Order: sequence, then structure tokens, then C-alpha cells
Amino acid sequence: MNLTKRQQQIIDIVKKQGPITANQIAKQLGYSKSTLRSDFNLLT
Repeated sequence: MNLTKRQQQIIDIVKKQGPITANQIAKQLGYSKSTLRSDFNLLT
């Protein structure tokens, strides 16, 4: 599966930090949770 840069960033954050909320990921990346929703759906 080819991942976008943003999707890879999400994976990297989860690998480094373990359990983390969508809100925390969105805040770290500077996006809204709704912007990342499609990425979360694809990755889960």
C-alpha cells in the first residue's frame, strides 16, 4: 500500500508514542481531526 506523507507521519507518531488519541495526533501535525479522519479510517 502506498502511503501519503501525512499517513506515514501518523504511523511514525504512533510507533514512537504508543497509544495516543486522534486529537493528540492532529495537534502534533497541525491538522484538524476531521482533516485526518480519512487517513485514520484507512490506517485502522
